[in-house]
Amino acid sequence: METTKGKPIFIYAEYAYIVDKTSGDKTIWCCDRKRHGQCRGRIHTINDNVVLSIGEHNHEPKAEAAEMIAIRTQMANEAKMTISRDAIVIPDEFTKTIANRTFLQHDSGLKDKQMLIFAIKKHLGILERSTTIFLDGTFSVVPGLFFQLYTIHCDYMNHVFPMIYVLLPAQPEV
Repeated sequence: METTKGKPIFIYAEYAYIVDKTSGDKTIWCCDRKRHGQCRGRIHTINDNVVLSIGEHNHEPKAEAAEMIAIRTQMANEAKMTISRDAIVIPDEFTKTIANRTFLQHDSGLKDKQMLIFAIKKHLGILERSTTIFLDGTFSVVPGLFFQLYTIHCDYMNHVFPMIYVLLPAQPEV
């Protein structure tokens, strides 16, 4: 499995790991929250078989980690291949999660002004109850047909998680 940036990611016991070091057929993986959450969870694999798990995680496992990573990766790959807004057809596999939960919450369908909002109901509920939210817009990872990826995050169980993903069109020039 790969991240949306094409880097390897390994899911084990509902935790996501990224490559820390490799040597021959052995790979040492660190928790994907090492940078932001200082998590010390690590695993060692030989030929993709876990041979050692060390360090305690300082957060709960992500039951839907593999599902969300697969969806994001597939969406990123599909988006790179689309060259025209007229060609944007959102396949059913991107509108639902693997667990058959609704993921695409809104598609404005307005071609040049098309906006797509992705989230699952559980995350919307968490966001609704949250007292602290964070907003972030990024431009560098957005497919060419969109202008900005806007994300809405909130504090949940003492960690900040993205809850909503919004693909926005270019702003009209005034």
